[in-house]
Amino acid sequence: MNWKQALFTVFLGNVLVLIPMCSSAHAGAQYGIPFPVFARASFGVLGANVPAILRALVACGWFGIQTWIGGERSMPCSSRSFQAGHISLTVLRVLRGILAAECFGILRGIETIRFLQGISAPFLLLIGLALLLWARGKAGGFGPMLATPSKFQNFSEFFRFIP
Repeated sequence: MNWKQALFTVFLGNVLVLIPMCSSAHAGAQYGIPFPVFARASFGVLGANVPAILRALVACGWFGIQTWIGGERSMPCSSRSFQAGHISLTVLRVLRGILAAECFGILRGIETIRFLQGISAPFLLLIGLALLLWARGKAGGFGPMLATPSKFQNFSEFFRFIP
């Protein structure tokens, strides 16, 4: 894909997801009811458990994926994560630390998450701008960068320059 096709694909995917998300969130925003309560109108009391459990399974999967990615990215300078098909002790220690931090945030409640989001939002914008400028410098400008067909890059490419 070139950059125009990639942007269109991302835009189309977001629009396709946005429509059912907004329609299912409308009742919650208007009446102040959570999704499982709203689902009872469509699926009944027992049937509402199916979409609630499916949402919970997806949330558990993403929680695990984000914990794993956080562990991998928290140790870019240490030994490789996979050594002959097994996980190193360092990775397990980092994952345990990240999981403890996540559990601490969950137990403290949504206000802790809002506080962290307020701190991290400007930081993420600055990191995104820094990566964009880095990519522009490596490509020799925005023109060559946008004209080049995309190729898969591993995140370790960004961390190999860290001393």
